[in-house]
Amino acid sequence: MLEHGIYYGAYVVGTLVAVAGTHAISRRHRIAAIGNVFTHPTHRGRGLAPATTGAVAQAFVQDGACEVALNVAADNPAAMAVYRRLGFAVHMSYWEGHATLL
Repeated sequence: MLEHGIYYGAYVVGTLVAVAGTHAISRRHRIAAIGNVFTHPTHRGRGLAPATTGAVAQAFVQDGACEVALNVAADNPAAMAVYRRLGFAVHMSYWEGHATLL
């Protein structure tokens, strides 16, 4: 994904402290999913997540994507608020769990 995806980061005094990027992309189908969003705990609340995530979303659209999506855990209200401010809305719920191959 680093070679073919889109990533943006935020640096403070030369140190990468926030990042957002490509989870999946299909240029053929003109859809993309944002993923790998992270802000170092000591730098949260400074607008870095909306800046990096918004830059990735904008780059996807400029690259031709008609649909941009992302997944976020329902128990992460801070992230949900960031994504809502960027214009994302809940489309559907999903469940995540562990499985064991028998």
